[in-house]
Amino acid sequence: MVAIQEDFTRDNDERLSLVCECDRLSCAELIQVWPDTYERIRDDGASFLVLPGHEDLAVEEVIERDDRYLVVRKRPGEARAVALETDPRS
Repeated sequence: MVAIQEDFTRDNDERLSLVCECDRLSCAELIQVWPDTYERIRDDGASFLVLPGHEDLAVEEVIERDDRYLVVRKRPGEARAVALETDPRS
């Protein structure tokens, strides 16, 4: 899977189509984002891309807004700890 991800991140001329990273288990909606934007956001293991309206303000804060997506960061506590412990990038 890493090889596939690397192939996508090398081509900054095309947006990636990514599944919304919200906490709704049934969500499979797509978000279009530039590879460098995705890398910047996911560099923080507690930050995720979600569709507007998919944020969970009980455990997340919105830290960035775009027309196509929101960037949320897990609040301190259990949600953030789980996000950081299960971050595949760390």
